[in-house]
Amino acid sequence: VDVVVDDRLPVQNGELVFVRSCQSDEFWMPLLEKAYAKLNGSYEAMNGGYMNEAFVDFTGGVGETYQLKMPNPELFKVIRTALTKRSLMGAHIKVSDMEGHTPEGLVKGHAYSITGVHKVGPGKKLKLLRLRNPWGKVEWNGRWSDRSPLWAGLDPKLQKSLQVRKEDGEFWMQMDDFLRYFDALEICSLTPDLLEEEKGLGWNVRSFQGRWSTGYTAGGCRNSFWMNPQYHVRLLEPDEADLRKQRLDPSCTLLVSLMQKDRRRDRKRGKDFLPIGFEILKARNVSQRRALLPSLRAMFWTSYVPMRDVTGRYRLPPGDYLIIPSTGYPMEESSFTLRIFTEKANKEIDDEIRADMRPLQVTAFQLIYSEQSGLLAKHLPSQHLNALPRNFQHCPQRGAVFTKYDVDRSGTMNIHEMQLALDAAGFHLNHQLRETITSKYRNRYLMIDFDSFLSCMLQLEAIFSKCRLPLG
Repeated sequence: VDVVVDDRLPVQNGELVFVRSCQSDEFWMPLLEKAYAKLNGSYEAMNGGYMNEAFVDFTGGVGETYQLKMPNPELFKVIRTALTKRSLMGAHIKVSDMEGHTPEGLVKGHAYSITGVHKVGPGKKLKLLRLRNPWGKVEWNGRWSDRSPLWAGLDPKLQKSLQVRKEDGEFWMQMDDFLRYFDALEICSLTPDLLEEEKGLGWNVRSFQGRWSTGYTAGGCRNSFWMNPQYHVRLLEPDEADLRKQRLDPSCTLLVSLMQKDRRRDRKRGKDFLPIGFEILKARNVSQRRALLPSLRAMFWTSYVPMRDVTGRYRLPPGDYLIIPSTGYPMEESSFTLRIFTEKANKEIDDEIRADMRPLQVTAFQLIYSEQSGLLAKHLPSQHLNALPRNFQHCPQRGAVFTKYDVDRSGTMNIHEMQLALDAAGFHLNHQLRETITSKYRNRYLMIDFDSFLSCMLQLEAIFSKCRLPLG
């Protein structure tokens, strides 16, 4: 996105209010900050948040978060590989009092960058991390800090290359202390291969733009979960490492990243990030997944958190899976981007647009109503009745579509019931077309009554009869 700004920067008492350099004549950072503020709507909109939100915006990479209180024997390797690949990386302490200092010289709520790693000592080497406080001052005062006596035990040459006694905000920390005092590590890389130190073969990336819309696809995470957008991914081949090791149960790496869009711009209207998350379900019968959705088994799921991005890395056997992104509560609207990363090729199958045209002229309407065909005239507007095929007006066959999928016998259908009825009537539509077509026929309560249902069926038959061939 191109953003144009001038060079007027916010100051107070002659000093820049926000980002500034130690060099008094260096201004690229506050100019970049001003452009970012304009993109997000205001400076105020950028207050608070997580490092990966900015990392992803500036690089287009994929951000992952590691909770440091959860054991991870691969973490040092991940950090070392991330530095080798020039990934952006930072850690923070959970905020109870913003910018409060700990007795050890750490500042809560700050985004500490990680700038280096090293192993020291004989035998079982100690793992050291180099961190930097964004203030450029206030440093860690524990083990391996600038003036720690532990440095004296190192080879003088190594000590000279690592130890810098200077109030520059940068310091060394033992891995054990890092895990003890920090809560989360955020890493943003251009590719997701953080466990592979050698150059990877490249990853397959698919990106989808979607939206949770009230009454259509904003089902939330509980009672109306089936309303949410569904993305079917077919994992075709196991990872190369599993094939090399000839594992009996080879698996595929699947990395899923969900991002809600443009929420910071809405802060001036009192809105903020929605709690978002996703579930990954094992799909058995893809063609009937809407009807079977309640019985599908969730392989993985995320917590629902009010963050811009939610990302997870998973190991799954080859097969078919549904990824269902949702908000924490129903009827909450937002646009989103869903990105799917796999090491090997995958196949995404979205809802196809087609109609079972050969039997449609009879079957679609014979199955609509479960009473005698004479009752149709009582409920269907005359212009619609005249438009019906002749064999439908005089067909006595009982049907089940409307009655079957009007589960609560209310005489109306909600959006989910309508989706199932459309499939049963032979119309297979994707999310976008279902939303477009049903918006014309729903009432203000987001429900579709019998007359509107028939009108919708008539329009769909007319459309597909004209098209003849399946649409794609």
